[in-house]
Amino acid sequence: MQNKAFGLMKFSKYTVVFSALVILATIVVFITQGFVMGIDFSGGTLLTLDMGKTFGNTEAAALQNVVDPVIPGDFQVAASNNQCIIRFQAAKDKPDEEMALRESLMAEIKKVYPDVKMVNQDYVGATAGDQMIANALISVAIASGMMLAYIWYRFEFAFAVGAIAALLHDVIIMAAVMLFTRTQINSTFIAALLTIIGFSVNDTIVLFDRIRENVKRYKDMSREEIVELSFSETLTRTINTSLTVFVTITALYIVGVQSIKEFALPLIAGTVSGVYSTIMFASPIWVWIHRGMDNRRKRKLEERKQGKGGKNNKAKNGKPKPAKSKV
Repeated sequence: MQNKAFGLMKFSKYTVVFSALVILATIVVFITQGFVMGIDFSGGTLLTLDMGKTFGNTEAAALQNVVDPVIPGDFQVAASNNQCIIRFQAAKDKPDEEMALRESLMAEIKKVYPDVKMVNQDYVGATAGDQMIANALISVAIASGMMLAYIWYRFEFAFAVGAIAALLHDVIIMAAVMLFTRTQINSTFIAALLTIIGFSVNDTIVLFDRIRENVKRYKDMSREEIVELSFSETLTRTINTSLTVFVTITALYIVGVQSIKEFALPLIAGTVSGVYSTIMFASPIWVWIHRGMDNRRKRKLEERKQGKGGKNNKAKNGKPKPAKSKV
């Protein structure tokens, strides 16, 4: 069998070290600066407006262009029957600033909708956002634990560790992109996070399934060669699925509104990271775990041989010699 080697495994040590450095830098930036929280997590002012006419999603999208020059930070515009709900970030402890911003916003909206009336105004805190983050972390932990158990049962322990390591790697890379680009995160980031978890594991399992088949088929090949061969055999499938997703999401990011961009950017990062981590992160971990297991078996086998040899020598050397006769 001729192996179509790409020679990727010889760079695995460097790629794992590179990923470790990125993860370390992400942790440092997170501790020192933290995420840029959007309205869903930081809270904001909530305005309910009666537009005086039929107001749907099309009108809400058009109204965003009116609100955008007035609101300096993050905002959301949603339609509800004949009403419009506008949510924007404003400091609760600075009522004068919030009032001036609200008056400027109403003045601009009245230019387009003269009959607009304010129905209600309120401030929404970040408690719900904190709960959402906690639920997302719990979901990732539960999903990782269940997938670890399932992959361990269906494949083996080394495959399970590699798959979960790749999954957590992709999650951290997504967070790194949001941190380093200073892109705010909202509830759409949580949706993107959970989406990539499923996508990343699916891509990894496809490669691992082929590795398992090739291990049984080519017993004379090393594990590095098995990984290279399996990757070459699944490359077409990986390109077809990942590239299709990547192109679609990139198009959404280019032409989409801000809320779509906040969803598409982490998906782009997770898609690219998922392909990278499957071959350059999960597979080396599988190889290294088996290499450690093989070395452990060799040591135990050598210890047994030495132990048996020591007993035999002791039995031979310990045999009492016959006493010399006295003359």
